[in-house]
Amino acid sequence: DVKQSNRKQNNVLANLHAVCTLLLLLQKKRNIIIKMYLMYDVNENGERLYTLKKHNVAGTPTQSAHPARFSPEDKYSRYRIIIKKRFGLLLTQKPEPIY
Repeated sequence: DVKQSNRKQNNVLANLHAVCTLLLLLQKKRNIIIKMYLMYDVNENGERLYTLKKHNVAGTPTQSAHPARFSPEDKYSRYRIIIKKRFGLLLTQKPEPIY
């Protein structure tokens, strides 16, 4: 069962890679912009099922498989620190952990 599910997963990933490669080639030839966002849904076994669809079979939205953008320029860090101070969540306000 494990080998068969691994084979299926590898086939899906190979097909997805082939589709992405084909779309990139088309994009380069025709100078068009195609945006594809890899999405995933979690099945009954807790495994991620990757897809390009925005909704799964049940109609619930899928989740993005791309990490959030990171910016070293944090505009709101000051406000986060103020709120953490207010509710006593700063590391300096907590007792030292016992190891």
